[in-house]
Amino acid sequence: MKELNLNIYQVIKILLRALDHIDVRLVDHGHRVAYIVYKMLQVDGSYNEREMQEICIVTALHDIGAYKTEEIDHMMRFESADVFDHSIYGYLFFKHMSPLRKWAEVVLYHHMNYDMYQHLDRKHLQIADMIHLADRVDVMLQKGEQSLSLEEMARQQNLHFGTHAIELFQKVSEQHDLSGNIKNGSYLNELMDFGTTAEYSEETLLEFIRMIAYSIDFRS
Repeated sequence: MKELNLNIYQVIKILLRALDHIDVRLVDHGHRVAYIVYKMLQVDGSYNEREMQEICIVTALHDIGAYKTEEIDHMMRFESADVFDHSIYGYLFFKHMSPLRKWAEVVLYHHMNYDMYQHLDRKHLQIADMIHLADRVDVMLQKGEQSLSLEEMARQQNLHFGTHAIELFQKVSEQHDLSGNIKNGSYLNELMDFGTTAEYSEETLLEFIRMIAYSIDFRS
């Protein structure tokens, strides 16, 4: 059998190009949210490098379920009450059609408000909360607003977002010019350099390639 001459960087680039042809808005949004979460994970320090890389890949694709729905326009306005179907589709996609199935619940709960977490007994809710907050931040930045204000975060604490995610984001904001890095595009090289250096077996890379095939036909 001929050796597979691919790495995760090449596979992810092919996947993103395929999704670009469906709706470029979600690809760009996913990159920006993944970058914000990446910086939050660095400050948190609870995850090893491999876990952080996989979380970044999943976060970049956290809205993949929307390719199967009509929710994209609502999502770009952050009308979260109308966008739960894509979280379910995305969860099923990662659970059954990807090699990152252990992170599937992150996708399922990434639009759930923090005050509902008490009713759940699930792993990775802390990451879902980070994605939820980063998602809101990106939508606001794209609308021309600087970010969530400290006052607004205080009002939403333990309702929409947990204290830990808010504290992480505030620390990141003090250390990095998130909006500047996103605006000038430098964030993308940093994210790709980190998220695509992981080494995967040939078998896992083949799973990623199958994931591309599934994603291309996802909308139908």
